[in-house]
Amino acid sequence: MTAAGSAAPADATLREALKHHQSGRFAEAEQLYRQVLTARPDWAEVHVNLGMCLMLRGHLAPALSACQRGLELKPDYARGHCLAGDILAFQDRLDEAVAYYRQALQLRPDYVEALNSLGNAFLRLGKAEDAIQAYGPAVALKPDFHEAHNNLGQAYLGAGRFDDAKTAFERAVAAAPAYAEAHNNLGCLLLRQGKPQDAESAFRRALQAKPNYSQAASNLGAALGELDRLAEAEACCRQAIAASPGNVDAYSNLGHVLRKQGRLADAEVNFNQALALKPDFEGPRQHLGSLLCERHRLEEGFATFNELARMRYESGPPPSSSFPAHKLKHDEEQRTGLFDVAHIAYPVLARNLRTRRDNLLMTIRMLESHLAETAMAA
Repeated sequence: MTAAGSAAPADATLREALKHHQSGRFAEAEQLYRQVLTARPDWAEVHVNLGMCLMLRGHLAPALSACQRGLELKPDYARGHCLAGDILAFQDRLDEAVAYYRQALQLRPDYVEALNSLGNAFLRLGKAEDAIQAYGPAVALKPDFHEAHNNLGQAYLGAGRFDDAKTAFERAVAAAPAYAEAHNNLGCLLLRQGKPQDAESAFRRALQAKPNYSQAASNLGAALGELDRLAEAEACCRQAIAASPGNVDAYSNLGHVLRKQGRLADAEVNFNQALALKPDFEGPRQHLGSLLCERHRLEEGFATFNELARMRYESGPPPSSSFPAHKLKHDEEQRTGLFDVAHIAYPVLARNLRTRRDNLLMTIRMLESHLAETAMAA
């Protein structure tokens, strides 16, 4: 059969493949893309489409191979470079992903999806300022790109630019009023700024848009707890756990609420549940240590704070007030690019690592003093 003779059936098969692809029937689309490539193996765009289908099905290695084959056939295909970057980002190969996104943008400077993806990669690498430089042009080129506005807000948070973050989240929800994640992020920012009533409104808008949004329900519980509306707060935290039993923030927030209600044993259970799900979650560990001291279980409280301190330092003996500051495992400047606004269970002051360090060491000194007094009394 001549090339012209094979083109017509290949085109028809491609149209069917695209219908399946656009309808989310990726297995069927993959099969048809492969049929097209059997007839026309040099069709670069179909190789890239096959790569996308494979990526969406979770087959990342063959997805990358298909995409790279398309780029061998058509090196100036910006979409292919962007997709290769996306696949590599899924594999946590972020530096390689950045290189592909940059190539896509060199070929097509106004490629807003590549700008957004580049920003995402920088944000995951802890490079908040670089992320801002990518997201900024994306929203300038496409002002209604609500996801990029939301991502820009996250980057501003990472850079400590809270007013700019608030503006970005507000633009995200203005562009997409039902965008639950942006409402939730705005609520988290308002809560950490000490505005629990405004945060409550944002979290409620998130839940109105997405009723089973576990994180927003948990965060609403935290806001209501700050407002001392404890019965409502408890109900929200339990709603969050029912929607997502693995939501560690919900258990931690519920622990806070129960502690404020004076239900210390129940609070302890929930802090421990949060730590069982995420052992390196500092917030509930710190509050568990304080709770144990409040319940006069000083040795357990001391051990809990000691474990928390051990997590914050790279190596060496159990920490004491003389432990050198340069051993801090995570300096605040290193952490800012990885800021996660969903973790609102931490107190506002505890966001500053140096303050957390000083508070922790002061608590350890207090516990050491209590233990010494107990030993002398014995």
